[in-house]
Amino acid sequence: MVNEVKLIGNLGRDPQVKNFDSGKTAARISIACNEYYNGQTKTTWVDVLAWGKVAKNMEKSLRKGDQIYVDGKLSVHVYDREGEQRKVMEVVANGFRRLNPRKEE
Repeated sequence: MVNEVKLIGNLGRDPQVKNFDSGKTAARISIACNEYYNGQTKTTWVDVLAWGKVAKNMEKSLRKGDQIYVDGKLSVHVYDREGEQRKVMEVVANGFRRLNPRKEE
């Protein structure tokens, strides 16, 4: 079986980074992925989670509006909230690349 996701899109906000007492680092980003058909644009927002070195690199190099490529795997979490079952689907990033250069580079 294969669980592989590849995305190209624009960051909706700066990475949200959390450093844990255990020394681990996590970063969350949200990517707007656009599809074009029949003269219309459809935008799908995808939540992405990164850990460790990938998370630290996201914190250093990504900013809201950047166009990026992300590769990773799809992850689904199921939990109960007030007696109601909920699902959260996100991509766990293995790596990324910023596609747009910055003026200072």
